[in-house]
Amino acid sequence: MINYQIIDTPRFGANPSRKEGCHIQRAGQMVFDVRRYPACILRDKRGSLGAVLFMSANTIQASKIALALLTEAIESFEKREIPRKSIECVLIGGVPDRPHLIDAWRSAQRAMGLKSRENDVATPYYRTIYFDIAKGQLDTYREAASADQGNPASAALSLNDSTQVFRETDGSGVVANATRFFREKKTFQALEDWIVPEHAGTRPGQPFKFWSACCSTGAEAYSYTMFLHDLFARKGINCPLQVIGTDINEKLVAEAEAGHYRVNGSELRAHERYFHQYGIVEGDRVTFDKDIRRFVRFRPHDIKRVPRKHRFNAIVCANVFQYYKDDAREHFLRNFIQALESPGYVFVGTVKRDMVERLNLVPLGSYGFMRKS
Repeated sequence: MINYQIIDTPRFGANPSRKEGCHIQRAGQMVFDVRRYPACILRDKRGSLGAVLFMSANTIQASKIALALLTEAIESFEKREIPRKSIECVLIGGVPDRPHLIDAWRSAQRAMGLKSRENDVATPYYRTIYFDIAKGQLDTYREAASADQGNPASAALSLNDSTQVFRETDGSGVVANATRFFREKKTFQALEDWIVPEHAGTRPGQPFKFWSACCSTGAEAYSYTMFLHDLFARKGINCPLQVIGTDINEKLVAEAEAGHYRVNGSELRAHERYFHQYGIVEGDRVTFDKDIRRFVRFRPHDIKRVPRKHRFNAIVCANVFQYYKDDAREHFLRNFIQALESPGYVFVGTVKRDMVERLNLVPLGSYGFMRKS
């Protein structure tokens, strides 16, 4: 049986790998920096063969990739005449805000007929694992999770670094995958309580234009589209709705345009009304129908530049500013301000008070939005 324990100090003599995928080894120790991701650990009961599998796929790809990696590993064991009943399986790691990755591994293990134990699953840590195949000893060194660590952007990008790291990612990394449905709940409340009523009162009949910037695979853009469309219907607001979702990564934009999502159980239950009203739900898969997709458009865009053709009533850019230094944050925020109508509202997470004042923005209470007069 694989024995699991948490160690107090990292083993600096080892050089951990961060390469994702399926790693198989005959003997010795396997050392991996699995960061925020869950890892599937395999070992035959005799201790002659071990495997470490981990990945950081988005919600659409996760289950498919997990099953493919696990299939590859099991086939390697069976080629060495190790039957499945002789394979020990342990699932460790993962963080609470990425349950789809844990669910993907659980589903793959069930599909392959493996009985798995779970240790230290869905707790907020970065992890380095040390797996001694012969002894069956699995040691994990943990560090408290932060927005900076284990991230390809290193949370310290300057304006000169620009957004190239986002463009080059394959869509499976931490940065590009930082999205989920109906995140930043206070922004939805602000739209209902303040922003949309003001627009309907001061610009009756005029289009309400919303920009979901750096939207990754589009979950947030669809969330705002569904919410606003439903809100307009509930309040009897007769304003055309236009939502634009942008990301610098063209692969992610293509996924957003497809409108197909795998949604984890808790997320599906929490927003069931919207998914059934605006899409087709089949198990954990949601496909948005044309009646809602006609209100949202996706396109590639680098936030270093100001959009030429649009002026927006509200802009949301969540989970991006934390990766940049203040010079880049101010540049991006100035671009957003130029892209706003007057009045207009922008949400970018937390920024310094002096920057807000310097750019003549006014915080909208506790909602997180800032107002351009």
